[in-house]
Amino acid sequence: MNKQMKIRNILKDIENINLSKIEDASKLTIIGITGSRGKSSTAYIIYKYLKRKGIKAILYSSIGIFSYNTIYKANEAVENPMRSMEMVKNALKEACEARAKVLILEVNEEAINKGITKDIPMDIRVITNIWAKQNDILYPDYVNIKKKFFREASSDTKFIMSLTDKDLVDLYKELNYDKKITTFTSEYLKEARGVDFDVDYIIKSNHDKFDSIKGITFILKKGEEEIVIDSNLLMPYSSFNITCAYSVISELKLMDDSIFKEVIKDIKIPGRDEVIDVSEYKKIIVSLNLVPQLEILKKYKERGEIGKIIVVTGSTGLGFASWDSGHDMETLTKDKREAVSFAFKYILNNADYLIITTSDRGDILNPFIELEKEIVEGKMEYMMCLDRKEAIKKAIDITNDEGKMNVTFVSGRGNRNVMCLEKGKITLFNDKEVIKKLIGVKKNGKKN
Repeated sequence: MNKQMKIRNILKDIENINLSKIEDASKLTIIGITGSRGKSSTAYIIYKYLKRKGIKAILYSSIGIFSYNTIYKANEAVENPMRSMEMVKNALKEACEARAKVLILEVNEEAINKGITKDIPMDIRVITNIWAKQNDILYPDYVNIKKKFFREASSDTKFIMSLTDKDLVDLYKELNYDKKITTFTSEYLKEARGVDFDVDYIIKSNHDKFDSIKGITFILKKGEEEIVIDSNLLMPYSSFNITCAYSVISELKLMDDSIFKEVIKDIKIPGRDEVIDVSEYKKIIVSLNLVPQLEILKKYKERGEIGKIIVVTGSTGLGFASWDSGHDMETLTKDKREAVSFAFKYILNNADYLIITTSDRGDILNPFIELEKEIVEGKMEYMMCLDRKEAIKKAIDITNDEGKMNVTFVSGRGNRNVMCLEKGKITLFNDKEVIKKLIGVKKNGKKN
């Protein structure tokens, strides 16, 4: 069955669809991106490049859904952009009716495990990395679920993968005999993972200049050609997301190095290590995760680039039906306790000050807060402030070390706009927008 027929088959039950526009479906390039980390950032980079090039593209990612006919607002975070086949149908319908050239889908383990991805006629499938410990309680077969994303696809699909993890090196060796696989990694990891075959894209770096609190600079080597990539994006792993995006765009035959370098220099990825400068001595980073960001910031501190590392974060409660489907409460609670324990021990090792707050309260929250306090009590300076806005304000107000820049790391929500309160109530709350208002208060001396 060709791509057009596969798309028609998926959309056959959709009401009010203009079937004539599906006749152009064969011209739609579908890209699916999975991985443990970086899949949403990679998808967003690809989308922003295509937009700069004037290519009509649609993006379904946790950063946001960027389409021509959707109920979602651009830059509004989505909990899971492929929770069901209905969301896939919506994406395909919108892409066909808009006559888009490219549809980019961020794929998580839930979609693969449910079999949602199996019959989607993706032209390119991407795996950014596999962190074996991720979701090992909710999805004990996590690594094989991720590998299934390649294993289930037909051999005429184009595959792009990193070689950052041993599991991916093994997957390459398993599948390379009958599938076209484009690979990328760094010089260091190529050696560390024992990669003894040719790699398509290599990240080279001068370790003294590669990354700092100001951004990253590296050399991307493709064959004998080398290009210098300079970006304001933070953290060394951003080089892998950039390289992955570069390899996908090159596979599309749409690469213009000069445009790509401009996009990468200018880009800000919503809620993913997004930087807000308060003053010469205060910088705030809004992010979704803590790992490995805090240990990288600690490295910058040890190099003398920054002073105190202040973390604002806290538990997401349990009890919301939309989050809990597919897993029993006992399993969810066990997974949450494991995650909280790991995260707060990590904070203890890598930060100077902690403000414990909440992300989404849910109906089950107190046990996790008590666990957080137990881990850090008497071992690091911290305070409790369950009102998230007030917690962020207190973090901004902490006095910096003389001549040093304080970095406040606000984690857990990214660019989400909706905060869930107890008993199913919701409110609007976006970390970045709250911070911008608080900075305005501080500069103007006025109340909101």
